[in-house]
Order: sequence, then structure tokens, then C-alpha cells
Amino acid sequence: MSTKTPPETSSDAPAIVLENVTCRYGALEVFKQISLGIAPGQVTVLIGPSGSGKTTLLGLMNGMVRPQSGRVLVRGQDLARADLIALRRRIGYVIQEVGLFPHYTVYQNIALVPRLLKWEEARIRNRVEALLGLIRIPADRLNAYPDQLSGGQQQRVGVARALAADPDILLMDEPFGALDPITREQLQDDFLALQRRLHKTVVFVTHDMDEALKLGDRIVLLNQGRIVQAGHPFQFLLQPANDFVRSFVGRHRLLTAIRLEQLQPWLPSVQVAEALPRQEARARQKAPPGWLLAPEQPDSEPVLWQRGRAGLQRVQARPTVLQATDTLESALAVLLSRPGSVLLIRDEPTDQMAAATVADLQGALSQALRELNPPEAPR
Repeated sequence: MSTKTPPETSSDAPAIVLENVTCRYGALEVFKQISLGIAPGQVTVLIGPSGSGKTTLLGLMNGMVRPQSGRVLVRGQDLARADLIALRRRIGYVIQEVGLFPHYTVYQNIALVPRLLKWEEARIRNRVEALLGLIRIPADRLNAYPDQLSGGQQQRVGVARALAADPDILLMDEPFGALDPITREQLQDDFLALQRRLHKTVVFVTHDMDEALKLGDRIVLLNQGRIVQAGHPFQFLLQPANDFVRSFVGRHRLLTAIRLEQLQPWLPSVQVAEALPRQEARARQKAPPGWLLAPEQPDSEPVLWQRGRAGLQRVQARPTVLQATDTLESALAVLLSRPGSVLLIRDEPTDQMAAATVADLQGALSQALRELNPPEAPR
């Protein structure tokens, strides 16, 4: 899950909308009156068995597939009346086969769409060089050809090419599916880091539920041309709509799929200070509830303090520090092996910290579900 707030809380209009879309290939009906909205700035993952309509849905979103009835709107524009060539140049694409031109260098592949848009060469070069830093490709590979790159490097260049003209929408069709497990995980992590910085509207197709749970702000599960369930990954893990969803997700993923950063918005934050506030150091009372990480004496190691009704109390046991990218399973393994202990959770990109006990984790899950499923207004 690439962001930390539930997509359902967004008040922005959808970036892509399908309204009562019916789509057929000859006598084969792929979708019948399907409706779907894609939230802006987030990753929506399309997943389902083979033949469920995932790639067809992507094709509908860029006008490569025309519906027999219904409407498809991108940025509020009905594709039936849109300039599809201009539209496609403002959408980034990443596919499993990468699709780099073998006779083009890395630079030429990335620069392709900006050149079609008639950017000045200096602007193109600046953009390509900036993207190389984002995708972690050495500058000395600019003049290399695709067959001189590893599979992972080729896919990174494919991502850079998709981002070259700075589109607000990315369509990604199983982009990491052909890679080995280690490279695939590295690229997933890099993709999440990029998305935290860029906040693109991403529609991501995969057949891998672990990948969907890791990358998606919202998941849409398809089967036989129908949307079986759509929602936040927590809802798939904790509130599957039916037996098909339950079977597709698998019970074993509950602890391994949830990362601590996804619970951090509902966990108590930790104030970090270079020294104890003077008043609290003297009285150690009348402190607002919360957590403080500060040294007891100048030049000593920081220790964890809990603020509460009893004042400022030092946590005697040294807390275990986990990264925000660690799993709920890792956190529970530590906390259950050390009853009464407290975890410190560090989000490396922001340097923010949270504290967690078993009760805090349970409360965060409950609060997340309450926000994802607000009570209906009385009639």
C-alpha cells in the first residue's frame, strides 16, 4: 500500500471513470454495465484470475478498446469524443515485456515522448538526467542499448520512459511479472519510494495478491467480467466480501501483508527531543499523554518516556526499533516474546517515529476499519 491514508477518504473527483460500460469481443461479453472510479494520486491495483478482464480494462482507459455502451472519462473528458493520440501521449505506460526499442539507446528511449511533444533538447536532457537519479541507473549507461542491460535495468528504463513527459496517469500491465523474485522485490520497493514522491494516478495490473497488497492503495478484484470486491487492502484482509475473495486472498497473508507504515497514522507518535523539557525534568508531572524520546542527562543515550496521569515515567526496558516497512508479523513477534514491551517504529523517509504496544496495534487496526467503513447516516 503505497500511501498512508485510506483512498476512500479522498474528496477529489476521480481521474478515470467508467460508467455502465459493456464491452464485447464478438460474441464474448467481457464486461456488462461495469462502473468504476480511479482515485487521483493513488495506486489502484486490478487483480483477478486469467481472463477476468484486467488488461481489457486498461485498454478501455486509454481508448485502445472501445465499449459497446457506456462511457469512459479520463480527466473528465469522454473518450468517445477525445483526441486519443494526444490523450495517450499524456499517459505513461509500463508493460511486462518492457517494450524498449532495441535500436535506441537508454537516452533515446527515455526521450521518445518528450520529442514527440516537441520539447527543446536542453529540457529533454535535463529531464532524462533527473529521471536517471530517480530510477537509480548510472549516468554512464545513457548510451547503452537495451540488450546491454539486465532485466531489472531494462524495466527501470521502462518506468523512466513512462515518466519522461511527466504524465499524471500511469498504466502498468504486470510490469514486474517477468523478473526474478529478488529483482522484483527491489523494483516494488523502488516503485513505492517513487510514488511517495510523485503521487501519480496509477492503475496497476497484477495476478499476484502479495504484490497487490503491497503496492495498492485500493484493490479491485475481478472475476468473469465482474467486480467482486473493491476497496482498501485492509478490507480484503479483514473483511472479504465472500468465499471467492477469502480464497483468493488466503488467510496466511493477514500478518505478512500489513506493513507498520500502513498503521502508523493510527499509532501514537513519539516526540524526539535533545533533552527533557525543563519543567517535566523537574516535576515529571502534569504532562500531556504521549511518548517522548530524550536523554535523561546531557550527552547520554536517548531513552523512551511515557507521559500520562502519573506524570513522566521512564520506560525501563530498552525498546526494539523497527522500520515502518516491517510487517505486522514482525512487530507481534517482538511484542509477544517480551510481554509489556514497547516498539519504536521509524519511518525513514520522514524520520517520524511512533510507539506501539499490542493494544496499540489492535486499536490501530480497529480505527482503520472504522474509517474505511463509516456508519450510515440515519434515515
